Amino acid sequence: QEYECEPGHYCNHGLRYRCPSGHYGSLRREINPLCEGLCHEGYYCLNGSTSAFANPCGGSDRFCPVGTIFPVIVPKGYYSNEDSNELLRSSMSICPFGYYCPGDGRRYPCQKGYYGGELGLHTSICSGPCDEGYFCIEGSDNAKQHKCGNSTVYCPYGSSNPTLVTDGFYSDFSGDDASAKRLWDSLNETCSVEILCEPGYFCQNGKKNPCPPGTFGWKYGVTSNECGGKCAAGYYCPSYLEHQLDAPGHTIW
Repeated sequence: QEYECEPGHYCNHGLRYRCPSGHYGSLRREINPLCEGLCHEGYYCLNGSTSAFANPCGGSDRFCPVGTIFPVIVPKGYYSNEDSNELLRSSMSICPFGYYCPGDGRRYPCQKGYYGGELGLHTSICSGPCDEGYFCIEGSDNAKQHKCGNSTVYCPYGSSNPTLVTDGFYSDFSGDDASAKRLWDSLNETCSVEILCEPGYFCQNGKKNPCPPGTFGWKYGVTSNECGGKCAAGYYCPSYLEHQLDAPGHTIW
């Protein structure tokens, strides 16, 4: 007896064969060894498949180009194409600047305070924390994305926003090149630390100011321009002398 060649097969010389993997055959009496054609992108076809849409690729962590035999796993540092349903991905791309791709087929923006300055990153810390004196919003690709601002704020390593300088403190630069930063950044736009106001000074809005003539400051963290009080009778200020036992009472506080 002879039989009509069923879909999913091709028949030659009286023998029946399954359509090869990555191909499909929906026709009867097929004689082409490649059957009807290649499996559609976003799907995979095992041997004997009768449809170009036989099996959905399965998830964002895998992709299936045209003629796929079995889904291809997306490696770390890459993500699958976002213009398709997650079950029907058909290509992958390297993780772009400002993102990381952990291997689940998705890309995620680098978190606030960090930056992604390389392609193909796959950890949540991306390329590392943003530079001192600067802050980075989500998805930053530059360690110096935004200058901290002015003397009223400071930005340590990994800042996601400028931090207001505490009352009685002043903003300053840090690191081995702090002196050079003070020289080149006269507007204090990239300060990275706050420092407690020293005796003899008062600090307002992140700036350190010497106590006015005729006054003195003997304690840390002074915020008023009156500093510690008026200079004692018989003395003139500014002065860094230690407190005198016989000085008038108004000079003690």
